[in-house]
Amino acid sequence: MVKDLTVVVPTFNEEGNIGRLIEEISKCLCGVNFEILVVDDCSTDGTVKIVEEYFRKGFPVRVIVKPRRTGKPESVIIGIRSAEGRYIAFIDADFEYPPEILRKMWDVVEFEDADIVLARRIQRKRSLYRRIISGGARFLAKLLFPELRSLEDPTTECLIVRTDLARSVDLKPYIKPFLALLVKILRECKGLRKVEVPCELRCREYGSSSFNVRWIFNYVRELLELSNWFPVRYIVIALVLALVSVLVSPYIGVFALLASVAARTAIFFKEVKIYGIPLAEAASTLLKHVLYMVLKYFWIFGWAIAAVTELVLVHVFRK
Repeated sequence: MVKDLTVVVPTFNEEGNIGRLIEEISKCLCGVNFEILVVDDCSTDGTVKIVEEYFRKGFPVRVIVKPRRTGKPESVIIGIRSAEGRYIAFIDADFEYPPEILRKMWDVVEFEDADIVLARRIQRKRSLYRRIISGGARFLAKLLFPELRSLEDPTTECLIVRTDLARSVDLKPYIKPFLALLVKILRECKGLRKVEVPCELRCREYGSSSFNVRWIFNYVRELLELSNWFPVRYIVIALVLALVSVLVSPYIGVFALLASVAARTAIFFKEVKIYGIPLAEAASTLLKHVLYMVLKYFWIFGWAIAAVTELVLVHVFRK
């Protein structure tokens, strides 16, 4: 029989958490036709045995053990493919997201007919460093993807989504799989009802976080890939046209700059609003002249600030 909800829990060495998590999810989703699907990443502790014990006790839980360790993103993809529910929920086993948030999110699905429900993180208990990293990740995601700008927290790791929507997109094992999932769904499906539910994050109670500095570089690379490398393409084309403009400006004067703006507008007209590049160029040029007067001998810094400003504004005006 088809379930209403599948709760996907990716795990790796979570024996200290998984039993209590199964109990708390089962308690808060009492009355809901649901299942818990644990996708285990080749744990070396007793995680799988504990899940199997809870299955024998009659809890609505099953486990898929991957043949080799491939990380959480691949676990998420397997969970999407294997879910039996009409909706899929995702939650980690470390208790950073309290299990009771699932009930609040499911009530939104039922009573507000939402297609996607996200846990909007309140991060008072996280370290300042992690909050800065999280804020930067959110800023970049919303800057690069106009589809995400209506959401306060598009980089959340806890959400509920219709199963048919999750399976309708080709999802690669990105380091932030839910961000990629949201971007691809919202690009292809218009008019979906999206709701965010506030969620106070807890401190991890068992085990340690897998976050490291390399994650930041992988995240930026994946953002660029999801954006079809738009920032890189824009920078390269802008530099080439700027060089051409410098070469021809002795002959045609200010028309060289106008021609450069017109060329960029034509090249990116499918991706940027028609007035976006002219406005970004105007703001950048004005800022460049102001900073040149202020910085004088350090004009290169003014040029760099103006260039970054132009790039940010071009993204703001993306379609």
